[in-house]
Amino acid sequence: MNTFATIFEDEKELYRQVEEFLTHIFYNVLHTNPKEKAIVILESFFGQRRLTEAIGNCCFKSFGTKALYFLLSNVLPLYATGVDTGIVVDIGFQ
Repeated sequence: MNTFATIFEDEKELYRQVEEFLTHIFYNVLHTNPKEKAIVILESFFGQRRLTEAIGNCCFKSFGTKALYFLLSNVLPLYATGVDTGIVVDIGFQ
């Protein structure tokens, strides 16, 4: 199974692709300056560490973001309802 991070063997190429993607998201889709915002990124429980690190490095080095938060998408329903404990049933994505 190929994911976005496993396609790129070279770390520099992965970083370049992440930077290109985030540039499009910040400036063309959201029309915002990432230096002025704190960024929250939802990640999958089974997400690859390489991709998470590439996003973090790119946000701080290339865009100069103030703060960056990675949240697991599994616990977001708990945060949204204001509870500390609970059961989240994930049905899947395929």
